[in-house]
Amino acid sequence: MTETESTTPEFTSTAELFEVLPEQPTVSSQPYNWTGIVAQQYHHRPNRLISPQLQQHLVTLNFGSPYTLTQQFEGRTQQARVVKGNMILTPAGRATEWHWQNNVNVLHLRLDPAFVDIIAEQVLEIDSNQVELVHQFSVPDPMTEQLGQALLMELLAEHPSGHLYVDSLTNVLVAHLLKHHSATPRVQAQHTLGLPPYKLQQAIDYIQEHLEIDITLADIAAQVGMSPYYFARQFKQSTGVSPHQYHTHTKLRSKR
Repeated sequence: MTETESTTPEFTSTAELFEVLPEQPTVSSQPYNWTGIVAQQYHHRPNRLISPQLQQHLVTLNFGSPYTLTQQFEGRTQQARVVKGNMILTPAGRATEWHWQNNVNVLHLRLDPAFVDIIAEQVLEIDSNQVELVHQFSVPDPMTEQLGQALLMELLAEHPSGHLYVDSLTNVLVAHLLKHHSATPRVQAQHTLGLPPYKLQQAIDYIQEHLEIDITLADIAAQVGMSPYYFARQFKQSTGVSPHQYHTHTKLRSKR
């Protein structure tokens, strides 16, 4: 496909849009069924791409050489030099058009809006109907870059750390986007004292009984009747480490 050709599919979701791209992802999280997110690395050739309204929020990170990108978004045309590490955030429900003239190496992170809503309620303590991620075009964001790099390394290593690790990264990523790239009004979260002792012990017992199994954050949270994000925050407040870190350290100790 040459740079003057356009991909103009009549589709309604991010997944379908990505299915018609001329290139296949070099790595993808789809075989692993990660919760709330699909991560895929692409080496795109020069192209002009017309996208439908997306049903997922799309974060694109440049992990290759700088390239010039032109984007049409909500009737406005923007052009920028996308340097390594820069982020593009396209909120769900928005149509857009991209045009680039160089080979690019990018990581696409597709976030389920329902999952983002859940994190918003737990982090920002507001009605999820007020959640609104804001379009960002080629902006530096070291935290998103670091989290994206960690997710990419997990993919390139064929998912060795398991779902609990990815769940932790994804929760932090979404919370960060909501705090720093959202027009959502925020309220001050109430400080808590961590998990009640009996719930902490239930969680610890479950982790210790499943050290050799690829458990998820939702699996542990379900044992104590809490939402995954709220549980993870309370667990860390009680123990000083995340559930993933506790699982990893306990597993290492058991093998000594």
